[in-house]
Amino acid sequence: MIDDSLSAEIKAHILASFKDTEVIKAFTEHILSEVLGPAIKKELAKRDEKIEVLQKQLDEKVSEVDGLKMQIDEIEQYSRKYCINIKGVPETQREDPIEIVMNIANGIGVTLQASDIDVAHRIGRSERTARGVKTRDLCVKFRSYQKRQEMWQSRKALRSKPQAGRRMTRAKGANQGEQVPEVFMYENLTRHRQKVMYVARELKRANKLWAVWSDGGVMKVKKTQTSSTVIIKTEADVQKIAEENTAQPPAVSARAGSADARHREEAGGAAGAGAEAAGGAAAPAPGGTCGK
Repeated sequence: MIDDSLSAEIKAHILASFKDTEVIKAFTEHILSEVLGPAIKKELAKRDEKIEVLQKQLDEKVSEVDGLKMQIDEIEQYSRKYCINIKGVPETQREDPIEIVMNIANGIGVTLQASDIDVAHRIGRSERTARGVKTRDLCVKFRSYQKRQEMWQSRKALRSKPQAGRRMTRAKGANQGEQVPEVFMYENLTRHRQKVMYVARELKRANKLWAVWSDGGVMKVKKTQTSSTVIIKTEADVQKIAEENTAQPPAVSARAGSADARHREEAGGAAGAGAEAAGGAAAPAPGGTCGK
């Protein structure tokens, strides 16, 4: 009887213990740790190894895609090598863009015939100048790279000869004798390069870069007035240069307010027309090329 009584008491205690949540928790943890623990750890190690392999494959694919994107961008930019954009010329009804371009060329001393121009048209969304004049940028595609370069290399004359303003804008349908402020040329860049140049210009305005420009579709920046020119290809390139510590701060240079400085800042693409890339009025200009 004693044995039976003891056995019943032990059984009662065991059953009572299984009703205690703390006991159940401790027992479960012991089972998991001693029995299932090694198996779980083994499976987790396999999972981590598989994830590592997949992550490596993903990184390789991302790198491959980025490389292909850069190649496509190079090809697209090459297709724009004959193009130049012109900003600041008022837009009028029944205007002749080719005649406008020819007048601009003649005003800065470039001999240009209609046969030298493949196509010319307006691009982007309309803006209004300080005088309230409605305008979109002009995109010009030349038939030869030589003529394109003649026009591009004479671009500074747009500011050095302000008296030519009247002659430059007197095209068919234009308001006769109207002077146009801040007419300048900039390169027709791809959407990707416009985004990069937009970031670079914003950093320049924040005095983190001294100069930003493009030449032949190649984007360039200078951290300070005395630092070397650096070619950039991505937004990450620009951010890295801007964040570099230098002995000389990239404070606004003496010529920052000059026409030439403004031209260098805008050379990579106007910040006004169009907003597809970043949204808002300050986004990069539209990426349309001057194809027919």
